[in-house]
Amino acid sequence: FALLALFSIQAYADADWLSPNGMTKVMEGVDDGTFHVPLGHTFPYYGGIFTDAWMATNGVILLYDPTTQFGNFNTGNSMCCSGQDLSTWQPEQGGQFSFMLAPLWTDLVDRNLTPDDGYYYQTDKGGSSFLWYNVNEFYNDNKNTFQVNLWPDGSFDFLYDEVDITQHNVFMG
Repeated sequence: FALLALFSIQAYADADWLSPNGMTKVMEGVDDGTFHVPLGHTFPYYGGIFTDAWMATNGVILLYDPTTQFGNFNTGNSMCCSGQDLSTWQPEQGGQFSFMLAPLWTDLVDRNLTPDDGYYYQTDKGGSSFLWYNVNEFYNDNKNTFQVNLWPDGSFDFLYDEVDITQHNVFMG
């Protein structure tokens, strides 16, 4: 975890990462929701070429191509509520965990405790950023700020600022 924190500090120094400035706020006050984001660029990922993503309140991005119906079709699933213990995964569960990025999959909620806490995105032909800014762990007021960036070459970054999960399981990957 220390390496991720150091990486985040460096990334923050080079750009306005982990800040909602210039980003679009979505799902204000929502618990267990998803929001469709046209990327504005292609994102190649595990054999698919995606131009659409769904941001989930619970710390995941779902990739799906509605034209070809390729990817994670669970676009309305917020992935509630407490990460996933993949040691219990069974093959008959199929692809519900495929084509998904989980910077911090756990039970999160935007309580609107400050004017700028919430879920944000920014996208253009150069890349896409998804930010969970000062969102709370469900059942308490622990604040969490983290971000995922998707790049047109298929790479991605997970960035972390404040992460304080004490009551739920977490999955990252």
